[in-house]
Amino acid sequence: MFKLWTTIRRIWATLRKKPFVTIVSEGGMTEDGYPFELDWNDLFIEDLAKHGIEGTSDEEAVQLWLQQIMKAQDLDDYEAALLEQAEKQARGE
Repeated sequence: MFKLWTTIRRIWATLRKKPFVTIVSEGGMTEDGYPFELDWNDLFIEDLAKHGIEGTSDEEAVQLWLQQIMKAQDLDDYEAALLEQAEKQARGE
């Protein structure tokens, strides 16, 4: 039922000419990490290409997009940690 709902949402986005991407399944934690599956429409891939994210396949383009998200999150976490450390130093801790 969940995959049917995801398919309907993807088709609806495509009909409205909107990029669409979503997580369609998740697995439990494994030795290799936390696996999941994504679903997207062609407009999402075109949008990635417009923003300079292109791969040799749709799957590779999505992987590159996810890598950029992860790098940005890591940078945000690093900046937050530096700010916290600076605030502690300013308080004399």
